[in-house]
Amino acid sequence: MSAYAFPGPKRNSRVGSLIAGLGSLAAIWPTVTVATRAPARSDLDALRGDSLRIGADMRRVIERERERVTAAEQE
Repeated sequence: MSAYAFPGPKRNSRVGSLIAGLGSLAAIWPTVTVATRAPARSDLDALRGDSLRIGADMRRVIERERERVTAAEQE
């Protein structure tokens, strides 16, 4: 790239060089974030995580229903 192809401040000054460097960095910086997948894990770990989440959900529902029944009995 010649000095004539780059519009803006003079390239022979330090400020001009800094601005040119920042401009080139901005030109190559990725603008769109690419979604990456989580690292592969074993099927056993995936099933274990699923069962833990399901169990926690079931415990919350059971506790909520237990509180609802006791509240209905007290009325």
